Amino acid sequence: MKTVKILICDDHTMVSQALAGFLEQQNFIKSVYICTTAAETIKKYETEFYDIAILDVNMEEMSGIVLAGILSTKYENIKIIMLSMRSDLLTVKESIKAGANGYLLKNADLSEVKNAISRVIDGKSYFSKQISQALLDDQLNLNSDKEEVFITPREREILLLIVKEYHTKQISETLNISENTVETHRKNIMKKTNTKTSVGLVRYAIERSLF
Repeated sequence: MKTVKILICDDHTMVSQALAGFLEQQNFIKSVYICTTAAETIKKYETEFYDIAILDVNMEEMSGIVLAGILSTKYENIKIIMLSMRSDLLTVKESIKAGANGYLLKNADLSEVKNAISRVIDGKSYFSKQISQALLDDQLNLNSDKEEVFITPREREILLLIVKEYHTKQISETLNISENTVETHRKNIMKKTNTKTSVGLVRYAIERSLF
């Protein structure tokens, strides 16, 4: 395993110091640097690159998620692990979108932190067991939702045109069907997808990657 440099950004100094003390004892870690604010982290990266950034999600000045987005955009080879007491899926998903490669809960054992770093170094991702299970359950539920709704080929054609912001008359002319038929299909699609407006239909199509 190659040696790496790690930066920890956490406004709780006791947490960061304890973590740094443990990491400095690992033979695959070259150095560890501690920052207490997002601004300090950004400034430090301008002068020195660290392979892995371990970021606290909740910080007063700027959230770790926003910071992760800034770092992942600016530094292509950076690996980011989020550290938090929060286990809600919204926070986890926002972290992933911001570029996080891993997500650890603050009650994780130090051995788990070591394992997470090892996996991230190898180009893999790592999430605490509780987080992994929640993500899996969420994906299974999403897949289940996809399978429950059957949209006919004609309904799919109409839905695609709705996504493209076609009005009823334009859809009618494009598919060579009556406007009444278009509206009937629209109502059927809304009933199947449990949506009430065209905006809802568009959101449904995008969330399920129908096109």
